[in-house]
Amino acid sequence: MNDKEIREQSRLLSLVLRHRPELIGIKLDEAGWTDVSSLLEALAAFGRKISEDQLRMIVATSDKKRFAFSNDHSLIRANHGHSVAVTLGLKPVTPPDILYHGTAKQYVNAISRQGLLKQERRYVHLHVDPVVAITVGKRHGESVLLSIDASAMHEAGFLFYVTSNDVWFTENVPPEYINFEDGVKHERSISMSNAHELQFYEDDPGNISILPISNWQHCERELEAIAKFSDKHLAPDGVGWTDVYRLGAVEKTVASLKMTEVQFINILSPHSKQFDRLLSPLADIDAKLGIRSIGFGPSRYAGIVADLSGEFVASIWCLLPEVTAEEKTELTNMLSALSQIHPLLLVNWQSSLLLDLRSREQIERYLEN
Repeated sequence: MNDKEIREQSRLLSLVLRHRPELIGIKLDEAGWTDVSSLLEALAAFGRKISEDQLRMIVATSDKKRFAFSNDHSLIRANHGHSVAVTLGLKPVTPPDILYHGTAKQYVNAISRQGLLKQERRYVHLHVDPVVAITVGKRHGESVLLSIDASAMHEAGFLFYVTSNDVWFTENVPPEYINFEDGVKHERSISMSNAHELQFYEDDPGNISILPISNWQHCERELEAIAKFSDKHLAPDGVGWTDVYRLGAVEKTVASLKMTEVQFINILSPHSKQFDRLLSPLADIDAKLGIRSIGFGPSRYAGIVADLSGEFVASIWCLLPEVTAEEKTELTNMLSALSQIHPLLLVNWQSSLLLDLRSREQIERYLEN
């Protein structure tokens, strides 16, 4: 399995073990467990066959320890994040004085009025490590770190639970226990102490891709198919989808361009600084697969990354959240420079956006939005 296949299988496992077990015809017991052999048979019938060894690799390398086996490895379940009714067998415990929650900037006003609500999940998820909280929050846009006075909540009678992978649960967090300013200060101190590291979540490498321009029509067809698929498979309650869309193979890969690592560095180094380190939840998987990555960019949440195979670039992807005017100029120069040797396109699969990187105007308009 390559890293893309592992990510897709992990997403499907999250879907069926947390939310939609009926999608592939499995059943969860009251504690969320299902039989491993039944799961593997159901995945095969669903067209997503994997071996037991591959399943163990997915569980072992999951960035937040999403899944767990029973002691004899005959059962498997999701550790947290369920929307279906399960009892994880957790007992109330005393929390640390401070816990953290990462959220997107656009949700802050609502949180200041309503507090943190569990929404479709069974609990609000909190973290001891602010870096983990920020990483989770940035999945939905520019991240804001919230500091939670867990000690005061506990004294007021709120119950807290903790999973084996250090995710903290509580039913809700009223706004009076949320300190927005402390979280922002802590986030800034983290950014300053690790000034040039790129931090990304496991799904990010597949969201915004850079491809040869000859894939334009292919990308248009895929974006149209994704839109139809999303409408068809929207969950009855409007939360999530009942299936996972799988992208078709591109007509021409970045690897076919034979762009070397040295060429990639020479193209981007005049316009941006190379990251000292990529903070990737996929690091363990990539190491096992022999994949190396290098990247350039203006901040810990914005940049362009090349996955390498030997001396050649195998794929290129981006992290492009909301950016400052200075960061926008830097990223525009980087994206424009990439297309000087080989004509390239950028496709944002989540936002259904496609642009020609030979057009500086298209890049600037995209980054403004």
